[in-house]
Amino acid sequence: MPKPSIIPQEPEERKAYFDAIFNKLLLLVKDGHNIYTSLKTLGIGSATFYRNISKTQLAELQLAKTSNTSYGVGSWSKNKRTDKF
Repeated sequence: MPKPSIIPQEPEERKAYFDAIFNKLLLLVKDGHNIYTSLKTLGIGSATFYRNISKTQLAELQLAKTSNTSYGVGSWSKNKRTDKF
């Protein structure tokens, strides 16, 4: 017998649930954690998570992920300057 899902089935409740998960995940990613392992600690599969967030949330998550790398946002323009004055 399959275990019951903890994810709400009603659209409004489902959106509120994934908004809360997204906020927790965003804090973890901003602290430097990996998205995949953070989702596992929150108890959500990555496919389920990505299927239930908006495009705006996805863009915000990618920005937070990129800003924690050694390259970061805008690092290309800092490291690859071509102006010769």
